[in-house]
Amino acid sequence: MPRWQFDICTTPRIELRRDGKTYCSSNDLTAALTVDKNETSAGGRLRTAAQDAAGCYDFAVSVMPGKVTVTGHSEDADARFILPVISPEGENVAWQDVNTVRIGSGPAALTVQADRPLTLPPEYGTPVRFRRLFNPVGGFQSVVLTLPAEHPFTVTLRIGKKE
Repeated sequence: MPRWQFDICTTPRIELRRDGKTYCSSNDLTAALTVDKNETSAGGRLRTAAQDAAGCYDFAVSVMPGKVTVTGHSEDADARFILPVISPEGENVAWQDVNTVRIGSGPAALTVQADRPLTLPPEYGTPVRFRRLFNPVGGFQSVVLTLPAEHPFTVTLRIGKKE
């Protein structure tokens, strides 16, 4: 398996980069997981692949008819929520406002709306020209959206007409 010079992870996660290390919620092998009818949640410490720990986080995904809601936060000031959204090169991506991005067109378009401004990591382009992340395992391209995770956040994803 080749060693990548950049991140190719397509897992939604809370992440912190500090002192040359990357700490992620997705690396936390000791996370407390809770699953109920409509929500899955995790809580624990942001960790490197070697299990070095940073601050605490919590993260939940709620699935309801017509929408998915993600909530969470981290106690680390520089942590961010990273949301890769599968979207092939050439698919329409349009900012509706600083908190809202619409991906695709027509009845299957996805609207991603956050309670604070969404941003693009610099390595994935600009708000005018999105660069896709490619993960060779699944063969998917993704638009990568981020937002600060220091304070509790909410992101809602909806398929269909604009609200």
